[in-house]
Amino acid sequence: MQKPSRIIALAALASFAYLSLPLAYADDGVAADGTYTSAAEGRNGALEVKVSIKEGLIATITVWRHHETPVITREAIEDYPRRMVEKGNIGVEAVAGATETCDAIRSAVVDCVKQAGGDPKFYGYLEPEQP
Repeated sequence: MQKPSRIIALAALASFAYLSLPLAYADDGVAADGTYTSAAEGRNGALEVKVSIKEGLIATITVWRHHETPVITREAIEDYPRRMVEKGNIGVEAVAGATETCDAIRSAVVDCVKQAGGDPKFYGYLEPEQP
């Protein structure tokens, strides 16, 4: 059995490593904390997104203004951003039947990450291949 002081030291070291993780990646594409907005063209017009970044992670993504057809795009507008946040990955699969809306959301989120000085690749985004 380990001594209590050794356990405390190991816990402190693990905590320090966890808390300094965003700092370790600062030059590797981590976005600066803050709230950013962007717009991208959806199927029926501009779609506006607000992204909050906390401790280098995407904390929230909100589609706050759009002209998409609600019945068709509800899942894309509500669930797609939530899945990105939960998985910590911008490159999650689009919602079937609402690909253009998801592409617009993803594009706006990528722009927000860039505004924050981050690299979208760090957040799982891969540039589409050019034909």
